[in-house]
Amino acid sequence: MKVTLLAKSDSGNRPHKVEFLADGPSVRVYCHCRAGINQWICKHKMELIKGDVERLFDPKQAELLSEIQSWSQFEDLKRRTEEFKNRLKEIHETRINISAELSDQFDNVELEESSFIVCTVVSPDDPELQAVAESRRQEKALKEEFARGLTFGFYRNEKT
Repeated sequence: MKVTLLAKSDSGNRPHKVEFLADGPSVRVYCHCRAGINQWICKHKMELIKGDVERLFDPKQAELLSEIQSWSQFEDLKRRTEEFKNRLKEIHETRINISAELSDQFDNVELEESSFIVCTVVSPDDPELQAVAESRRQEKALKEEFARGLTFGFYRNEKT
């Protein structure tokens, strides 16, 4: 089954088509905005998965959105979306904590000394700096994997 919704664009001029396809055990979602065409995660997909009727260009399509949400495959999509958001939040919190640790190293440094200290204290081998880089790699990989799942369908775990 395939349903196409029209999502509001930020410019408000032209809507973006967002397609929901029930394909075997999963729901695939494709958006025709710039991000969607590049197979990135876009707010149109995410807000419609969440059930946000305010994102609909045509309020009359709220019934179609409800129909999509009633598909048996949709529950798995919603669960995976929540897992994605929670994991992304964990990665961001880790990065914030690491960044706070890095900035704490420089709290009592005089301005003219700071360049020298940054060069000597923060090196490419610094564990905190490596941890920030790793969290960015994890975030990128997580987003790419989730975007691929939205576009091509998630492999269904039989335990769900």
